[in-house]
Amino acid sequence: MLEMLIYASPDIALLLGAAVVFALKLFGKENPRLYFFLTKIFLAVALFLSLVFYNKTFATTYFAENSYTTMIKVILYLLSIAWYYVSFKWFAGKNLSGGLYCAGGLILTETMCILVSAVNLISFAAGIILFVSIKNFFVEKHRNTDKQQTENNTFGWIIIFLMLLGMAWIYKTTSSFSYDDIKTYLSINGLDMKSGLAFCTIIIPLFYMLTLFPLIFDGLSAGEKTILPVSGYFAIIPPIVAFSCLFFIFHLILSPIYEVFRPALVVISLLSMYYGSIEAKTEKNLRLVFYYSSIYHFGVVLLIMSYMEAYAVLSAYVYFIIYILAEFGIFTSMYAFKSRGEYISKVDDIAGTYQPLPYIAASVMILVLSMLGTPPLLGFLGRFYITNQMFDEKDYILVVLVLLSLGVLVSAYLKIIKSVYFESRTKNFDRVDKGIYISLFVNIMLVMITLFNTYEIVKIAKDIIYKMF
Repeated sequence: MLEMLIYASPDIALLLGAAVVFALKLFGKENPRLYFFLTKIFLAVALFLSLVFYNKTFATTYFAENSYTTMIKVILYLLSIAWYYVSFKWFAGKNLSGGLYCAGGLILTETMCILVSAVNLISFAAGIILFVSIKNFFVEKHRNTDKQQTENNTFGWIIIFLMLLGMAWIYKTTSSFSYDDIKTYLSINGLDMKSGLAFCTIIIPLFYMLTLFPLIFDGLSAGEKTILPVSGYFAIIPPIVAFSCLFFIFHLILSPIYEVFRPALVVISLLSMYYGSIEAKTEKNLRLVFYYSSIYHFGVVLLIMSYMEAYAVLSAYVYFIIYILAEFGIFTSMYAFKSRGEYISKVDDIAGTYQPLPYIAASVMILVLSMLGTPPLLGFLGRFYITNQMFDEKDYILVVLVLLSLGVLVSAYLKIIKSVYFESRTKNFDRVDKGIYISLFVNIMLVMITLFNTYEIVKIAKDIIYKMF
């Protein structure tokens, strides 16, 4: 019993942190500095304990811990701590406590840790159900308007209902929920149409988390209608977990019959790339420009991951982490776009930012160019890995299609740069909190450090991923 508690200590730390913050909120403690400090402390403790017990778990039937899950969790914890650092500035500036945001965020982190470590469809389903529930709560409680409207969240529950039906069919067919047992069954018996549809219901919730085409509308609604800390959180953090789970399911369950699914993945990837780039080009809401562009980038990552070879998965992760790092900087920059106490939401309203906010403007330009894969910035490395993989596979048509969709996305990103540097200022911007400058400085330094230490960083990821093939 004591051993199980020790191995469960990272999860206990997160849940205890959520309970402490919620209790303080319940007893009327309105102190955002205290809430965010406690949240970061409990996240740091969970990170430390996850590193100490990186290969131990309290329930081997449902979870597995190894170097891969630890790598994903470390990224998850570090980005969460950093995002809570900048989120505090929003709540403090609005004189709001942020207690529900902090408590819910700790539970969300635990939920995503469950998904990362799941090796059983029961634990996977529990993670998905908790994620959808808490996401709906976040969207409902942290709206970007004073009007208390009720959001239609039935789409997420429909996906969950279909997932549970698919799980029931998989159990009826294989007599197990274990990833290993299901993989063994598929290796021996192959796949029929009904089982194929059942497995699709397991994959769809992860596409929902990524807002890949056509499961886009709920994610975009959350991005547009929620406050900046919440919309930024869902744009940056959950996609890391969704892709790691997607890889686990393809590798640990579906690898014997993976080729059956690959054509559909390629089609979804291409549709996501073109839909995301075209909508980003026409969108005028600043946050939605980057939400739509994320659909493009996630489509590219899914396309490369669809090869399901060691180098392809490594390429996908390099591209993905580089993009997330840049996306984090972009959403941090949005905290600086503030006029008369209100955060700016339109692309046209950030016109002429380079005059009053030269350092913010320079950061935005660097990060946007990195997203485009402009040499010698870090995004070029991700683009190089992706292109190299497609050339190695002699998929020249896919290379052309990816580059054409990138051409459309370029115009969306250049629209941002044009507004910042080449249009007349229409707003007077408020003074930027020094914490935002510090966060952006660290973000840019990480980009530079990663750029000049690429070999070592890629080598670490390579050593972890290649062991799984």
